[in-house]
Amino acid sequence: REKSLAPAERPTVRDLDRGLQLFMHFLAIIAVPLEPLGVYHGSHHGTQCLLGVVAKQLFGSSLIVWDHGLLWRERMKAISESKELPLFVRNALVGLITFSARVVYANCDAVVSCTSIGNPEWEEVIGGGPNIGSVSRARQKLKLSPVVNGMETDRFHPNRSAEEPFPCAVMLSHLYDLKDVRNAILAADLVVHHWGLTSFKLIIYGSTTKDPEYAAGCRSLIGKPLEGNVSLMGTGPAPEVLPRGWIFLNSSKSEGLPLALGEAGLAGLPVVCTDVGGSFEVVSSGPTMTYGAVAPPQDPDMLARAILRVLAMTDEHCASERGRIKLDSMEGRPEALERRIREVSAERRRLGMKYRAYIMSKFTMKRYLREHEQLIAWAHMRADERRAAMGRCTRGDGNSNGGTA
Repeated sequence: REKSLAPAERPTVRDLDRGLQLFMHFLAIIAVPLEPLGVYHGSHHGTQCLLGVVAKQLFGSSLIVWDHGLLWRERMKAISESKELPLFVRNALVGLITFSARVVYANCDAVVSCTSIGNPEWEEVIGGGPNIGSVSRARQKLKLSPVVNGMETDRFHPNRSAEEPFPCAVMLSHLYDLKDVRNAILAADLVVHHWGLTSFKLIIYGSTTKDPEYAAGCRSLIGKPLEGNVSLMGTGPAPEVLPRGWIFLNSSKSEGLPLALGEAGLAGLPVVCTDVGGSFEVVSSGPTMTYGAVAPPQDPDMLARAILRVLAMTDEHCASERGRIKLDSMEGRPEALERRIREVSAERRRLGMKYRAYIMSKFTMKRYLREHEQLIAWAHMRADERRAAMGRCTRGDGNSNGGTA
């Protein structure tokens, strides 16, 4: 009979010990002493938010879950790709993380995504289950209250004197799997060797030590064929390095709402990005106006085409006085492509400045803080109502604390 069991159903003592250690690690937060605060504000929907669930049951506190990204999705990916953990341990962690996410979502008062598109749909499914039209899905949907990220609009400014003399894309991405820098390098290879734009440069700023193995793979991918075209610069001050680019590039597999896209806009750069998380919300002001181009994730060919469409201002970005020029018409004509890229520099910069104006109008910190303050004030009211209904302490009797954690 034992032979008929799956590997995950035959754990060793070492597997059980490793799994128990990880469970103790993830659930250690429950041992933290609690105070009867009005609001518990948790970052992401992981096991750390179980503390807020307990506080709600004990004191009638409100729980707000702030989701910058999608922790459940990203942890599922990391666990499934782990080469170190045995299958039994991975399955156990999947169960713990899924269960805790559902408990947190079921007990919280509000789920605050940093974007109003993409991620809220995931939150609805994770918290409410897969069945469309179910009561649990409807209940979870009522809790979704996105607050789109704000940005430090006074830190970033255009600086055309810092612009490189060659067609250049700049990135702000740490080198690890979710940022998919490998995708950007493969796209650069196509720009240089398939499209023949040998003057093109991709300058990547970001930590090379976050995932040394992934960084080594990126260096190997660059190798000799791209050593003059792709540079891994390590970390650098964003306000100073962004203006080097003609465009900004982001090639992630997963995102919340990437601030770097808006920061690039504040520096006056059009952007090219993958269609993940809230990226589209940052780079477009409607279905027909995009301040650059959006490509599917993990598709180097489409990403390369998007880079060239923005550099050369072709297709949807083609100025009317020049006629509608398609990027495909320049395939196999690298000299014409580079000439076009240089001729439309002013138009490309104007697109970047329109993008800057859009970011300045929609993504201010003043609006962001105001919306969070309103949500926390509402959560305090909910806590007061709940405590009154529970017949326990109410605000002002000396036993409660109206603060926020």
